[in-house]
Amino acid sequence: MVLEVLDSWVGSGSFLLCSRVHGNSSTALTHVLQKHLKLGRSVNILHHHGDNTHYTSLLGKCSLDASALLAAQKLSFVSLTCTLDSPPDLASMYDMLVTRDIAVVTDIHALLGLGCTPRDVLQLVQKLQRSGVVVIVTVRVAPETVQLQALLSALLGEVTCFESLESGASPEVDGNITWQRTGEQRRVSLYKGSERGIKLFPMGAAPGTV
Repeated sequence: MVLEVLDSWVGSGSFLLCSRVHGNSSTALTHVLQKHLKLGRSVNILHHHGDNTHYTSLLGKCSLDASALLAAQKLSFVSLTCTLDSPPDLASMYDMLVTRDIAVVTDIHALLGLGCTPRDVLQLVQKLQRSGVVVIVTVRVAPETVQLQALLSALLGEVTCFESLESGASPEVDGNITWQRTGEQRRVSLYKGSERGIKLFPMGAAPGTV
């Protein structure tokens, strides 16, 4: 039987979403946000590139009207508009992110590149959690983020990571997905992403035979 992981992510609260594969974490994040928004929860998305088109387009593929959500104040974008000479003001970021049920902190690389320290990021996430906000953090796996990734995993209590197949690309599956909650055994599955969701399959099984 094909497994569906999105309901598990939505029910678990805060978590870390990391990826070694470009694009797949965005797909997963979008479908998690779709679930939250359809439950009537409100979402803030912190990003660094100043262009909301990427997220509004992905939400549109999930049959969500981003313009209507923005007008109803169910969805907001918080953009990092700072330079290396002017590091991000974490107090201001907190004030903007704490106004919604869900806070999404995307691309930790950008925060670190703009002068934030790992401690700054951890303090922001921890402060949001203490305020009752569900926090979702996304990070691309890289040598410079390994330490912060481990600390965020411990703080958030759950980590999910997308990886490419060691054997190379496959038309039937996109790669491996691993996830682990604090105190539980690490689990690994094959996965296939699409505009309809993220499907999981037992290791060694092709989608057509599950």
